[in-house]
Amino acid sequence: MSINGHEYCVHNGINRSNIGKIIYSLASIISSLIIIGLLKKYNVINNLSESILSSIFTAILFLAIYKIFNKWIWRVKYLVNFINYPNISGTWKCEAISSYNGGYPWQGTVTIEQTWDKLRIVLTTNLSSSESVAAAIIHDPIKGYRILYNYKNEPKDLNGDLAFHIGFVELVLSKDSESAEGSYYNVAGRTSSGTMKWTKQPSD
Repeated sequence: MSINGHEYCVHNGINRSNIGKIIYSLASIISSLIIIGLLKKYNVINNLSESILSSIFTAILFLAIYKIFNKWIWRVKYLVNFINYPNISGTWKCEAISSYNGGYPWQGTVTIEQTWDKLRIVLTTNLSSSESVAAAIIHDPIKGYRILYNYKNEPKDLNGDLAFHIGFVELVLSKDSESAEGSYYNVAGRTSSGTMKWTKQPSD
């Protein structure tokens, strides 16, 4: 998955540095086993070359394992429950009601790209497109996950009534991660607020 998003934090989730330590330890163990196997098979590796090869193998393995973990492994269902990093990537249908003009209903499509360390949330409607600039996910063992993010919104018609603005979204994710409900608040450029519901769409 190609992602040009931003870093995000997860409160009460597993520390990212601990994951890095685990992956480095795993890479070191595998590297040592490879070196031992080469020694037994060829018996031509001296102490200096053994140290150099071990360092090289460890670095390569760390990068490879981390890349695989960053894109795919962390999404595994049972691992998600352990690390407390919910997988919210995919396409969502958004149904919302704005406080504008006494209550204005609108719909849109939310597309989320997510890896272990980066996130991008894009919401498109007939009139505009908004994209996240910062985000956080809060894990609450009782209330579930909360998704918070700031966004910038750009209207498709620069000459229309809708102006460029920034805002904030707070959603509560359902336990099955198939829907989310919450509120949004527009500030600079457009003072309004509203409620929204996201529904996860089946993947292709």
